[in-house]
Amino acid sequence: MTPQDPILVEVIRGGMVESYHRGSMVIMNAKGSIIKSWGDPDKKVYARSALKLLQALPLIETGAVNAFNISDKEITLACASHSSAREHIESVNAWLKRLGLSSSDLECGIYHSMGKSESEALCGGPITTLDHPCSGNHTGFLSTALYMKEPLKDYIERNHLVQKRVETTISEMAEIDLSSVPTGIDGCGIPVYGFPLKNLALAMAKFANPEGLPPKRMDAIRKMIKAIQQNPKMLAGENRFDTTLIEATQGEIIIKGGVEGVYIAIIPSLGYGAALKISDGSVSSAEIACGALLQQLGLLSDNAQSALSHFLHPKIVNQAGKIVGERRPVFC
Repeated sequence: MTPQDPILVEVIRGGMVESYHRGSMVIMNAKGSIIKSWGDPDKKVYARSALKLLQALPLIETGAVNAFNISDKEITLACASHSSAREHIESVNAWLKRLGLSSSDLECGIYHSMGKSESEALCGGPITTLDHPCSGNHTGFLSTALYMKEPLKDYIERNHLVQKRVETTISEMAEIDLSSVPTGIDGCGIPVYGFPLKNLALAMAKFANPEGLPPKRMDAIRKMIKAIQQNPKMLAGENRFDTTLIEATQGEIIIKGGVEGVYIAIIPSLGYGAALKISDGSVSSAEIACGALLQQLGLLSDNAQSALSHFLHPKIVNQAGKIVGERRPVFC
């Protein structure tokens, strides 16, 4: 029988554990050594949007960034799951127009996490593909295809050269053959790959310490990390965990979440990469676990913990506004 994942987060109400969330976490260095782990580091996961930094590397490595004068803000958008704020939408739209393209070229679908009526009130019109949290990511794909003189249509398909390039990048960075792993389709239509959590953490460790990589990749990673450090609001948005943590640590830690409870962390000061998966897909529990992991490593200052307090130790508030419980990590 496969052992259960350990409990990482508990939900407390009235002094009793009401529910709990299990998961696995692993910290790696760039040489492939496990520094510490909880649960099963070999657990296969779909990293979902936590893979976006890997997906965006070819945008820089091919030369498309230089050819199209793609800014650091736009590089960050290529890695983003943004909040569909006005700045996000306008920035993606301007990027597409500069390429001679439009929102109709995006194949991510039409989606806005806030809902259609709220989106219309904020943006002054019906939602489009620009509102999709992955619109910047997909504009990066289109930029690469355009620069490489590849077909723009069906760029989301696994057999398209854009996705083949992404697959190769993931394989090299995570040191995993993706030809035989489980595959699926993400919410925005691109391929997803099921591979071990430790390989995801290894790829992130190479972002933290790219010294042993080929010069072109090392330079691309450094450019990407600098872009995100300088534009954290473009990676997620106001009051989002990813953006708040990067801001609170002044860019010393880069994190990126994915739906269904996945998070990665890049820690250049230690040369470590980390990855975690909450078994039941709880995003809030993934945020709590990610924050607690960084606390355990001694990486969050008092000021950072204060800025992140509502993410790290969220209170449960009832409909009358009364605090009736809390969510807390239990692996520390």
